Amino acid sequence: MADRIFCRNCGSPVEGSGTQCRVCGAVLSSSGGPTPAAPLPEAQPQPTSGNPGQPAAPGIYPYPYAYPPYYGVYPYGQSPAAPPNTQGAGAVPAPGYPAYPQGAPLGGGSYTPYYYGYPYAYPWAYTIPVKPRPAPGETYAKVVSGIVIGAGVLSILCALLVIGLSALIAAAGQFDNLPVQDLLLVPALTGTIGGGMAIYYGIRGIMRRPSPRFRLPHPLLFVGLTAVVLVGEIVLWHLELGSGPGPSITDVPLVLLSGVLPALAILSFTSWRLRMPATRRHVVMSLLYGLTLGPLLALILEIIVSIILRLLPSGASSLSASDPVNVIRLLLEISVAAPIIEEGVKPLGALLIMPRLRTPVSAFLVGLAGGIGFDMFETTFTYIGSGQADWIQVALVRVGAGLLHGLGAGMVALGWYYFINGKGVSRRWLKGIGCMAYAVAQHGIFNASSVLVDGLPEPLHGWLNQVFYVGKLPIAVIELPFFGLDLLILVMLIFITGRLMRPWNGASGPPVPAAIPAANSPTTAEPAPLGGTVR
Repeated sequence: MADRIFCRNCGSPVEGSGTQCRVCGAVLSSSGGPTPAAPLPEAQPQPTSGNPGQPAAPGIYPYPYAYPPYYGVYPYGQSPAAPPNTQGAGAVPAPGYPAYPQGAPLGGGSYTPYYYGYPYAYPWAYTIPVKPRPAPGETYAKVVSGIVIGAGVLSILCALLVIGLSALIAAAGQFDNLPVQDLLLVPALTGTIGGGMAIYYGIRGIMRRPSPRFRLPHPLLFVGLTAVVLVGEIVLWHLELGSGPGPSITDVPLVLLSGVLPALAILSFTSWRLRMPATRRHVVMSLLYGLTLGPLLALILEIIVSIILRLLPSGASSLSASDPVNVIRLLLEISVAAPIIEEGVKPLGALLIMPRLRTPVSAFLVGLAGGIGFDMFETTFTYIGSGQADWIQVALVRVGAGLLHGLGAGMVALGWYYFINGKGVSRRWLKGIGCMAYAVAQHGIFNASSVLVDGLPEPLHGWLNQVFYVGKLPIAVIELPFFGLDLLILVMLIFITGRLMRPWNGASGPPVPAAIPAANSPTTAEPAPLGGTVR
């Protein structure tokens, strides 16, 4: 291979016989051409400073020696053994670095990147906050609280709608009789009060606020107040008998008290018998459900069933022994369909919070509260308020209605307790079915008696239609058997509560902690289920 010619100033290759370098412009030698580059000797391996016995790679000067300056282009894989003499006598000028195109690699080699480690540590420790696990049942309690708030808002909206309707009727001059006043005021009051309390207790549930034990004054207080109200109504009836009836709006407070006080007496009696086994939030929420949404659901379902049953052929509009089809239809509607619907609807509030109820006594009391609320609405809205002149007689007859609805709802809730929380209780499925069957049978017998009495033959039917007087107030003899049924239901209530309290005889009663524990508490709302304690 012929020797290439290079410029002495910059080291660039020179082509042809020009007199000037095309790269740096230097004048070439006067001898007619540039001086050819001298051949370079073979590179010799040099020992490293760290390990003198290990030869260095060709063309590399190991540390601590510096790399020599570049003296020209060498054949691939060769390097000078020693730098040429560029000073003193006989010095040879060092050729310059060749020019490389932009981005071209230098001799085909590569550089290994060097990463500098960060020698400093962060002086402050950083910990990721860990959210504590929710207590058992806490998420479910919040969901139930949200449902309660939604139901409360819906109740208030319905109440506002009824209030607006009442204002329109009053403006039209049609708000001057007791049935209309009762029809509008009772839903407005129950919706407003019940919805407001539902929102309040729902917010407290979401905020994880504990609830104290449910307590009511002694039942004798409510019994005394009930007696005072009933006696006052009888006196008022006698006063109006001579002077004429006064404004019907003045009778509305007595109508409300006649439906509320007897029901509260039954609730207070049961809670005292069971030694207050549930929390205030659970009992009040069940009571408000029975007072608002419970009657609405039952009314819708009963209307549907009534429409279906009225499709049956019937030749008479009243009871008659010669029309058995009509008797059967009425018995199916009143003593079968209505008990199943009402006893199934009343304890739904207790069923919603059943996972939070850990003892059978608490389940029974919470279910009974739903039946008491249902009785309050039914008595004031459906029965007492529907009577214009005889509303006082209806109020006297409905005194014991809370026993029927309360005990029935409590027994159904107790049956649900055995199904859901009764693991370990012997024959729990049989006991649950038995509790529910008793509630439906009790309600069916009570309703069927009112139908069958009208079909009794003479002279028994005529004797029952006679009246007796309290002063001058007439009361039908036919109402006396229903007072007897109320007394039997009261005896049954005493028996059931006594059996439920058998495990705590001689003790202060079942313990009831706060309804909702603290957010970091590992305990549940109420004590563990008592398997096998209720026979």
